[in-house]
Amino acid sequence: MSQTFGPITHDLLHPIQDGEKEILSLTFEPLRFEQYSQVDVSADDPDPAIEELVCIVTGLSQKAFDTLSLPDYNSIERIIYRMTTMTSQQWKKDLKHSHETISLLLPLRKDDGQSVGEIELKVPSVKTRKIYKAIDTDKSKQEFITHACTGLSVQEVGRLFMPDWNQLQAHINDFLNKQADYFQSEM
Repeated sequence: MSQTFGPITHDLLHPIQDGEKEILSLTFEPLRFEQYSQVDVSADDPDPAIEELVCIVTGLSQKAFDTLSLPDYNSIERIIYRMTTMTSQQWKKDLKHSHETISLLLPLRKDDGQSVGEIELKVPSVKTRKIYKAIDTDKSKQEFITHACTGLSVQEVGRLFMPDWNQLQAHINDFLNKQADYFQSEM
């Protein structure tokens, strides 16, 4: 069953100008994995990444971003943190997941144009793990294991809402690291 998730809105404590337009609130559109992965989030100073992510999901110009009050910035930083780190289960507690299926907060448009509200998972084999471990880069490893466990293309994975991506990665991490009794006790 497909779940719905609407944009997040933050009413500004101190309205700002973006060109001729006064902005009283910011609407945060869903952040997709592809958008997130194009931002350098590995730097010691997270501020440039936060600025870039805010501009991506709100449409705010960098010039207008610079005029935000610090209390508004602090609130916005928290929203971005939640969007990038929380799982779909943390966003919506009643979202149904199993070890074999992940329900999505936002439907995923597949390459064939169909929309899906859940992803069926495939448990990786020992051979899959061997291939995974032989891959050199973290990004390539991530792409390989995600495809092996979901059948999703790189483009489809890029269209995932970040909390859905985080939920998927948590499940894949369980497959890679948990023992059989973990899955048996959860059934």
